[in-house]
Amino acid sequence: MKKLIALPMFVVLALVGASLALAAGPGKKSSAKTTPTGVPRTPETPLTADTLTKAEAAAVAKVGGTADFATAETDGANSAAAYEVHVTKADGTHVTVVEDASFAVLAV
Repeated sequence: MKKLIALPMFVVLALVGASLALAAGPGKKSSAKTTPTGVPRTPETPLTADTLTKAEAAAVAKVGGTADFATAETDGANSAAAYEVHVTKADGTHVTVVEDASFAVLAV
């Protein structure tokens, strides 16, 4: 009788364990991001206060739409780039506007 109870209990425990393992997902992956060439990226700092306001205003003036977020530009190929603003245009497309330290648009 004990064997009849133990077998279903083992099956239930095995299924619960498998469910938990699947819910946890695959092993932890590295959080380091890379550029298209595989070079590690430096994390970009979100803009705040007056800098945020000016960067967003310049980006929206250039492409229209609404600014989603803005950061200090640290991984671009353009050495004059200081800020990047991610914008959702009126048609729903997303663009990144790159600006220099004076908020002049360098690239879209």
